[in-house]
Amino acid sequence: MDEAGQPKRCDWDTNWGVLMMWYTREDQKAWDGDARSRIAFEFRSNLGHYRLVAHRAGDPARRAYCVGNYRSGLNVAPSDFEDCWNSGGSRLTDFTKIDYFALQLLSEEPGSTSDSACRLSACPERRRVRPPQQACCAS
Repeated sequence: MDEAGQPKRCDWDTNWGVLMMWYTREDQKAWDGDARSRIAFEFRSNLGHYRLVAHRAGDPARRAYCVGNYRSGLNVAPSDFEDCWNSGGSRLTDFTKIDYFALQLLSEEPGSTSDSACRLSACPERRRVRPPQQACCAS
C-alpha cells in the first residue's frame, strides 16, 4: 500500500527491509504508568540505515511515529518521534500510550521521499516478521 492506502506493485530488487517489533507490556497494552521518559535500544549491526518506530494504543495500525537514522544505544525522548509520513508533523508528548516499538532496517539511503521510506508497509505480503496490520509508519 502507498501512503494513501492504495495498492502498490513491489520491486523486490530494491524494495525490501527488515522489521523487528516488541510490545511494551506482555499483555500488549499501553505502557501507562510504567512508561519511561527516555528510551534507548541496543543492537549489533553495521548494515544500512535504521528507523525506530513507536505506535500509540488506540491509533489506527497505519499511524506511527518514527526516529529516522536511529543508531544503536541512542537515547531518545518522546519528542524525538515524529509522524512517519509527514516530516515536521505531529510528535509524541510521552510514552504512556505506546503499545509497541519496532526497529526497521531501511532498504535505501536516508533522505528519501515518504513514498519509498516505509518499505515494509508498501509490500506487507512479503514480510516474515509481521506486526499487527501494517504497523510500520503510515498515516
